[in-house]
Amino acid sequence: MVPKEQKSASEPMEVDNEPSTSAPTEKSIEVSTFEWIKEHTKQIERSYSSKDSRLLTKVIREIHTLRKKLSAPILRSIILSFIHENNRRDTLLTYVPGSPLAGVETTQSVKQPPVGTEIYIQLLIVIFLLDHSLFPAAIQCSKDLTLRVAEMPTRRTTYPLAARAYFCYSRAIESSGIVFDVSIMTFFYTRLQSATIHHDNSSEASLINIILRVHVQNEQYDRAEALLSKITFPERTNNNENSRFCYYKGRIMAVQLDYSASHRLLQDALRKAPQNGAIGFKQTVSKFLIVVQLLLGDIPERSQFRAPHLRAPRPYLHLTQAVRTGDLHAFNDAVTTYHQRFEKESTYTLIIRLRHNVIKTGLQRISLSYSKISFKDIADKLQLDSQWDVELIVAKAIRDKAIDGSIDLQNRCLCSKEDLNVYSTEEPGHAFHTRITFCLDVHNQAVKAMRYPPKAYKQLENSEAAREREAQELEEGLDDAMDDDDIL
Repeated sequence: MVPKEQKSASEPMEVDNEPSTSAPTEKSIEVSTFEWIKEHTKQIERSYSSKDSRLLTKVIREIHTLRKKLSAPILRSIILSFIHENNRRDTLLTYVPGSPLAGVETTQSVKQPPVGTEIYIQLLIVIFLLDHSLFPAAIQCSKDLTLRVAEMPTRRTTYPLAARAYFCYSRAIESSGIVFDVSIMTFFYTRLQSATIHHDNSSEASLINIILRVHVQNEQYDRAEALLSKITFPERTNNNENSRFCYYKGRIMAVQLDYSASHRLLQDALRKAPQNGAIGFKQTVSKFLIVVQLLLGDIPERSQFRAPHLRAPRPYLHLTQAVRTGDLHAFNDAVTTYHQRFEKESTYTLIIRLRHNVIKTGLQRISLSYSKISFKDIADKLQLDSQWDVELIVAKAIRDKAIDGSIDLQNRCLCSKEDLNVYSTEEPGHAFHTRITFCLDVHNQAVKAMRYPPKAYKQLENSEAAREREAQELEEGLDDAMDDDDIL
């Protein structure tokens, strides 16, 4: 057999002649982002023509992914392509200095784009300015955007964009450190009144959360409570707004001493928060939830401190251990050590209320250990200063049924009664009722959130249209991926 001719090492191999695939360049990424924004403008036009706001909602959900790729050349090219009015185009170009993208067509179409397209483009500019910490320009641009949204005719397809514009305006003001004065709050209250009249659920939910956030941050809980008493939060809104509202209302209820309602609302806020994002929001909610559980007399499970979204839980773990053991000395040490952190996280005013819970837990442990013990010994064990204070504390604990015993005034001591079986009391029934109520609330909310295809009883759809509709509904049902700034 004749051997095959071997190739020498100096001869090039076939694979060397193939073009090597490299990573996409920055220019190609900018061009693809430009085309992505153009596709969004087409969806906005279809949303206006078909009067279907779900297409616009899909565009807004994709802003979180799009904002990471925005740049000044991309925005300048978009402005030159879609903004027809000269004065407005020149004004928007001043916010993004530089030159447009090279190699992309920026010729304007003959047809005037809908007003939603211009609002969407200006919204992208505001987000770009916020991400680059250009707060003065972001305030001016967002203020101009909100004023334009307020003056334009009401149309349901622009409601989601208007809600996003109000949020960005408040975010720009807060990030710049400007105080929400009377004029700014009057504007938000006026827009809330208008959104309520026009049944603009998206803007109404966003504005309620903005106003509540301002009042809670400024510790104006009376004004927040007055607002909650006069409004009804819209049910048909996205989970992110629902989660924000439950968080703010839960904090207000905790300050108002309604710990049961606060615990339920904070649980709903944590459950409705995005599962794959909003880490900072879930950390904040979890810390308030732990404190409220302690105020209710419950001990949080250890798994709550091991949750991946709860970063650095050591201060709250020390608090929980002190409350669980009834160690007043350990509680005072934890409050003193982490005082600045609790002040920064706005939980200090609730934590100082836990002192009574620590004393009550200590009394419960003492009453279970001793059938008869003097007030002096109780004061020594609980590290209290006066025996007279112990007498009042014990009397209140007996009245609240925290301990089962009686006071011997002649001998100045606490006489504990024999411990009864807990299943002979009403406590298991209350716990069972709480669980059933929670499950029923989840079921009712799930039923309200169900969506049905429009006009399903009038016409039958083919298999391809059904698959497309199911895919769209599945995408709409997924949690919005929002960062910490958006959710808080």
